[in-house]
Amino acid sequence: MCGETCILGGDGAGGENYGLINAKVSGGYHSTVGCGKCGALDDLRAYRFSLCEFCLEAIFDRCAVPPEVFEYSLCDGDEFPTNETWLNGEQRIAQDSWRKSPEHYRAERARRAGKRNE
Repeated sequence: MCGETCILGGDGAGGENYGLINAKVSGGYHSTVGCGKCGALDDLRAYRFSLCEFCLEAIFDRCAVPPEVFEYSLCDGDEFPTNETWLNGEQRIAQDSWRKSPEHYRAERARRAGKRNE
C-alpha cells in the first residue's frame, strides 16, 4: 500500500521490507471470482503479500469485525487466545503510560497514510 519498510526512517527501496512479510490468504471452496454469489479469490489459490505495520493498522481500523488478538510462542509457533481486543497505535498510546514518545509514531503514520492515498 505505501511500499515502505517497517523500520522507521528507512526507505525500504531495494532491500528488506521488515514488515508483515509473506502473509498468506487462501480462497475457500466457494471462492471463485465472477462465478456466482460469493468469493473474491479463486478456489485452491493462495495469495502471498507484504505490508508494513502502518498499512496493516489502517486495514484493521477499517474492519467491522476487529481481528482476534493472540499471544504466540517464539519457540514453537503455538498461538494462545487472549482477552484483548484490537487497539490501534493511538489507542495503545492513550492506554499505556509507558508509551512516552508518540510523536514519531504519529508523524510516520500520517506520512504513510499520505503515500497510501496518493
